[in-house]
Amino acid sequence: MNGELAEVASLTAEIDATSHVGRRNRLMQQRRRVFDAIDANPERLALLRALLAHAQLEVRVAAAWHCGWRQVAPEEAERAMTELAERPGGIGLDARHWLESRARMAAYRGQAPAPKTLSYDPAPAGCSRAAAMKLIARAFATERARALAPLLRRAIHLWPRARGDDPRASCFGGLPALPPGYAWPVFEDEPLLFLGQVNCADLHAAVGANPLPKRGLLQFYGDHDEVNGGGPMESGVALFFPDPDALQPAPAPIRDFLELPRCGLDFHRTVELPDPASDVVADLRLSPVEQDDYRKLRSELGPPGGGRRDEFGSKLLGWPNLIQRDLGDDCGEPRAGEALLLQIGWYHDGARWQDWGPGGLVYFILNERALAKARFDLAAMEMQCS
Repeated sequence: MNGELAEVASLTAEIDATSHVGRRNRLMQQRRRVFDAIDANPERLALLRALLAHAQLEVRVAAAWHCGWRQVAPEEAERAMTELAERPGGIGLDARHWLESRARMAAYRGQAPAPKTLSYDPAPAGCSRAAAMKLIARAFATERARALAPLLRRAIHLWPRARGDDPRASCFGGLPALPPGYAWPVFEDEPLLFLGQVNCADLHAAVGANPLPKRGLLQFYGDHDEVNGGGPMESGVALFFPDPDALQPAPAPIRDFLELPRCGLDFHRTVELPDPASDVVADLRLSPVEQDDYRKLRSELGPPGGGRRDEFGSKLLGWPNLIQRDLGDDCGEPRAGEALLLQIGWYHDGARWQDWGPGGLVYFILNERALAKARFDLAAMEMQCS
């Protein structure tokens, strides 16, 4: 009994001292397992009552949440939280939140969650450069059209589809394939999330010639808090493995590692114009009428996404969809010559959604010279959200 009480107290203290949300979530999962062990203990009620009266106030709050979820010792939990609700600061706020949520939890009790069945729409057709030139000529007078034509960039849109069994296939989420014994990338001692990978051979087979190598596996990792809008920390890592056949399915780096939903990826080629909010477009000094025409033109060209919930917004290369600012200006330190390597929007695996902060996108940027030399280790990650 004392061992379980001490473990709950120790984990609660560690949770309270941790600001990193991803690490906190992982520690909370560990504490949840201790509570699950308490549920299986013949002294369950005695243990929970001891936790609800624990000298460490945060432990009382954690025990009350467990009691509410498991529907056990409700009177003791309510008494403990009613007493704590009178206290100032975070403890009182947590206790009041518990009391307010208890009625909502009761309303949902006994209702089975509706199963989620999500489907993948067909990938949209891309736009050729010739078709884009015709759209530009139709939308703008000759002089303005000549200024827009050089801004067209080729892009490769990434369209989610059902996952396959090949661990080296292009995908978002899941777990990667790595060389045996390869050290999982970390940031401040926390394993980075695996965001996805691109199989370059599959990419070339689907879209033909492009700036990425003809063979190899390109992988992307990022810190939990940064990809969820927790601030610019430059945690992203891009890895490139020239020989996918030498890779093996990698296990999770630690217990309770957050494995993101996994989906496969289709590729289709298109061309794009810059985001209307970019400095490139601002330098054109479009009139208000021309700005409206430009937005309509860009909508006709594509791309899908741009942070909206009703469309996917993932791509390789091309122009980024901007939510806050131009890429490379993070923390007020512009990175000259950087271009978009990867943009990841929201996606699903057929049952679970994955998005980034409130209406966010995750980007990897890379200097074009580094791209030509396959120096993906020089890529930098950014995240923007609304």
